[in-house]
Amino acid sequence: MLRGEIASKIRQRLQAFWAARRAPARTRALLRGPTPRRILVLCYGNIYRSPFVAACLRAALPNHVAVEVRSAGFHSVADRASPASFVELCRCYGMDLSAHRSTVIDESVARWADWIVIMDRRNWLDLTRLCPEVRTKVVWLGALDGAPVDIADPYGRPVAEVQKLTARLHRSATALGARLST
Repeated sequence: MLRGEIASKIRQRLQAFWAARRAPARTRALLRGPTPRRILVLCYGNIYRSPFVAACLRAALPNHVAVEVRSAGFHSVADRASPASFVELCRCYGMDLSAHRSTVIDESVARWADWIVIMDRRNWLDLTRLCPEVRTKVVWLGALDGAPVDIADPYGRPVAEVQKLTARLHRSATALGARLST
């Protein structure tokens, strides 16, 4: 690896670190603003976190609140299903992901959204590489529950950990849904 590449990687990691440190305050400021009409929920693969959170948000919104919610991911392969075990776990929360198929984010989708809900620093880095001008739209989901702002990807984790992460996703999505309902 060349010295310039190393410096670039270090710079990106520092930017992500500072973005995560500022995430709670920036997320609160965004939530105090007008209710969005279009929300994009992002995670890496769009088979665990983002489709579940999007489903939770849709379920939390009263009929009179006109907000369109989509989910997408950065994984380059689209049309992947959520794992069967995760689909079953989501049913415990009243969410049905059986028909979900992953989609890949592009610049037009990022620009479409009024708010972009992300899960972790990797999402922030990938999003800012793709479309830097949308940084002001970012809501860090993990900033809503007082825990560290990064919500880990359940992919490949033990069942007990997936259950804990899903409970956290549900709590945070419910808090965001409550904000949208006011």
